[in-house]
Amino acid sequence: TLVFSNGKKACELEKEETLLFNLLLKRVDESYLSVETPNGKVLLSITKSKHKITVDFLEKPTVNVKLDLSVTLIDSEKTREKDVFEKEIVSPEYLKLATEKVTDDLTKLYDKLSRANADVLSAKNYVYKFKHSKYNSVKDLALSNFNFNPIVSVKSLD
Repeated sequence: TLVFSNGKKACELEKEETLLFNLLLKRVDESYLSVETPNGKVLLSITKSKHKITVDFLEKPTVNVKLDLSVTLIDSEKTREKDVFEKEIVSPEYLKLATEKVTDDLTKLYDKLSRANADVLSAKNYVYKFKHSKYNSVKDLALSNFNFNPIVSVKSLD
């Protein structure tokens, strides 16, 4: 996926970065997430997603990205051994690993966007709309001058 900023190509996103990018910009109700575990890879189906992007002002402007995902287990070594193809509840261990993976990947995505100075998450627009008195202090700042705070929750769909 190509990312444009101010009418120019800013950067190119890989497959997993594109998934996270889409999760941050719109509601995605059907997608997949592969997670490496001590028992091998597991495939999780993302069945619900919710996102919220805000900006706070601490010592530096901080972009807060809240991402809530509901998932089911689609495939793992365990399901292949039992020859079971039904959706299963995801173990707490897999949920923790998925949360860590998404948080890490989200941070890498933000770093890539900030290096390209592509404010596609509309952080400055958020400041203009909701914290207008602070807008002049950030309007000319590069995105790399903002801190990043990912808040990720991955839970099993009951």
